[in-house]
Amino acid sequence: VRKITPGGVVSVLGSLGSPRAVSTTLIGNDLYIGTNAGTIYRLDVTAPTLNLFASLGVGTDINGMSLAPVGFGGFGGQLILSGVGPTSVDAFNLGSGITTNVFATGTNVFSDLAFDAAGKLLVTQSNLGRVDEITAGGTVSLFSSLGGNLDGIAVHAPTGNVFVVEMAADYAELFARGADLADPDALPRHGGYLRFSGKVTLYPAKGESPRVLAEGLDAPTNITLGNDGALYVSTGQGTPGRPIPGPDGPTVIVGEVIRITGF
Repeated sequence: VRKITPGGVVSVLGSLGSPRAVSTTLIGNDLYIGTNAGTIYRLDVTAPTLNLFASLGVGTDINGMSLAPVGFGGFGGQLILSGVGPTSVDAFNLGSGITTNVFATGTNVFSDLAFDAAGKLLVTQSNLGRVDEITAGGTVSLFSSLGGNLDGIAVHAPTGNVFVVEMAADYAELFARGADLADPDALPRHGGYLRFSGKVTLYPAKGESPRVLAEGLDAPTNITLGNDGALYVSTGQGTPGRPIPGPDGPTVIVGEVIRITGF
């Protein structure tokens, strides 16, 4: 787990070991980290101390986490999780450790989630290329249909603007079983998703037409809004250094955090 200052200085706050972190949310000084092993870690960013907080007993990714506002059914103050099922949205009580299902479907994989300025829950569905609004009672309605493979979502609370990450426009070149992803001499392959086809789209709260803020990104995934008003997006999902096709010829995967301003 790394901290990046507004000036770009990177420091390590802790290490999870074998689980892979796939989602985070900051509540006060506590950073909650969801993993691909169905576990949640808690990191006190002022100490910093990293501890296992909860194990949900599932082996799937906790793709997204967000604190439910007061008024979201009876789940106010609970962590709302996506991907636990992996086709479900669940509420996790931070005090009791009890998990309650909010909504489930047998086909769609939920990626990230966020609450908008009105307290509505927005969830991206990676394999359907759409953003849904889900009520605390489990009612689902379409917010937007983008196509592609969707991942991160963020909301600017003061304005209500919604930002959605499309990781890739399409699927491409699946790996054969047993392929060595760490081989630096392997032929460049997309590896499942079309590289350098990702983008970030803004949905203005006033109902204006969506605007693409950045495109041609290499497999962007997570997104967050900084205190400086800028968007920060992680790119380069995959095995670092793996050869991939690039827009100007063969290149390798490089994990980066990009900043988007002026929107």
